[in-house]
Amino acid sequence: LLEEEIPQDSSDFRSVLTKAKNKAVQSMMLCLHPGQSGLLAKQARQLGLNLNYFGCDVMQDSNENKIAEGALSQAWYISSTISPEFTALYKSTFGEEGIAIAAANGHEVARVLAKAWDKEANTANIIKNMLSVQIESGPLGDLK
Repeated sequence: LLEEEIPQDSSDFRSVLTKAKNKAVQSMMLCLHPGQSGLLAKQARQLGLNLNYFGCDVMQDSNENKIAEGALSQAWYISSTISPEFTALYKSTFGEEGIAIAAANGHEVARVLAKAWDKEANTANIIKNMLSVQIESGPLGDLK
């Protein structure tokens, strides 16, 4: 088992990958910033590592596999369905679908947080309040 925190601005993952290689790691969970998963997978392949990848919805971005030069083509991740309206708005704003799912998740978290805060503007109870919030008709559907 290998657990490493990777800074947001990282672009050279060879030290982490060398540790993984030395520990005979076979699979790697990636929850990195856009562009990093592809770069890490590309560098892993260059070092002779043939890893199984799984991770966050950022891996849904087709640019990740392009950056990885195909090294992420068999990666799996958990995602959800986004409303066509949100996807269209995201695409019209940013020119591509990219990581629309991450934007939809962030959008919904912000809506839940705002409703919880409206319920009681008290940081001590914010988590409790967030768990009781229900939202209808968001980019991810109804949240109950």
